[in-house]
Amino acid sequence: MKYRVNYIVNIWLTSAILGVVLFGSVQYFSFIDVPSQPIDIASSIYFFGLVFLLSSFLAAPVALCLLGYLSFLIRKSLAYKTIKQLLAIASLALCTLTLALLSSFFRESSLLLLLIISCYAIPLVASVFFYKLR
Repeated sequence: MKYRVNYIVNIWLTSAILGVVLFGSVQYFSFIDVPSQPIDIASSIYFFGLVFLLSSFLAAPVALCLLGYLSFLIRKSLAYKTIKQLLAIASLALCTLTLALLSSFFRESSLLLLLIISCYAIPLVASVFFYKLR
């Protein structure tokens, strides 16, 4: 059971950290041609620290669902490759669902929502395949 928890925690932390880095990079490079707004490093660090805390908080239920799903799949005696593929599909669906539910509270464009989902879904799916499942 311990390796399952470690596997999910690694996926959770990787997606939270890399999601913030991707989101910040996309935001930085999309606004870099605006000369009237100098970049304030202190407020950027503060903002992305808050984004990291918020994304970690929102990803916690997803991580718990993935842990339960991983336990279920292991009990089914499936091959590890199949388990990882099913976890990747489930993590993508849970990430999209979580951010889509969150977006119902905000009036943002669908392109921005797709960008935010992509910034968190790409590291989430990649980390499912990156980390070793024993």
